[in-house]
Amino acid sequence: MAQRPAFSRRSFIQGLAAGVVVGGVAVGAPLGILQRPEPVYWKPPEKWDMEADVVVVGFGVAGSAAAVEAADKGASVIVLDKSSTPGGNGVMSGGNIGVINSSIQKEKNLVSNPADWYKSVQALMKATHWEPPFPDRDMKYIENAGRDIGDWLAGLGVEYESVAATTLRTKGGGAGLVSALQKAAKNKGVRVETEMKAVQLVARPDTNMVLGVVAERAGQRVFIKTRRAVVLTTGGFAANKELLKYYSPTGYHSVPITFGSKQRRRYLDGAGVGRGDSQHIPYQRLPRHSED
Repeated sequence: MAQRPAFSRRSFIQGLAAGVVVGGVAVGAPLGILQRPEPVYWKPPEKWDMEADVVVVGFGVAGSAAAVEAADKGASVIVLDKSSTPGGNGVMSGGNIGVINSSIQKEKNLVSNPADWYKSVQALMKATHWEPPFPDRDMKYIENAGRDIGDWLAGLGVEYESVAATTLRTKGGGAGLVSALQKAAKNKGVRVETEMKAVQLVARPDTNMVLGVVAERAGQRVFIKTRRAVVLTTGGFAANKELLKYYSPTGYHSVPITFGSKQRRRYLDGAGVGRGDSQHIPYQRLPRHSED
């Protein structure tokens, strides 16, 4: 019998802030601000096609970070991504990471007061008519992000091309960040399945306990079983007009693959979305040409 990884689902979730985690518990209770009706799941198949301790849906910044974290805790990990070249919104970003007091910032004497920085962030948000709904959680992030994100990424091989008091810019921008994270995940034994579109969670009919994911590839259904958790990291919906209209009506045209499909009702009706109005929308500014 294969030896089980020496980590608990509780410790894994506590150490992971990259996506929505389900599995081993019923997820009928709302997870965010917007409540949904009762969840609808696929019933377990007679035979599973793949199996891992943790299944991650999406291989952008959040998904690759989640995969690394799970692998570091001893889990076997399968990542699913619908694209042949995964990366999502992160690839189009500038690669700027908002953190303070990381090791590299301290080395350059760029030390900041967390409370002062948060006040400036709050002022900016309020100026755009958006009230931060979770101030206690925000402060905890600000106080620890330098170590938990800035230093952690550097330890994975992410390089910073510029360092400011409140921002680290990764070498190569967002594409460089995604590439480094994906390389780290693969080096840790994470199995990546591209052109594999997750379409629904699989759960026990009597308890709604999540057991895995059903995906599609080349018109064929594929059932992937999880022994510990499913992590959904498909939050980017910058190209989904329906979701943008609801959550962020001042949206923009963006990359055409970020539809946030896992946030649609057909996927996880029992959950909801928090902070949908703080969507990252990558875009490119193009010069205007005259008609002549």
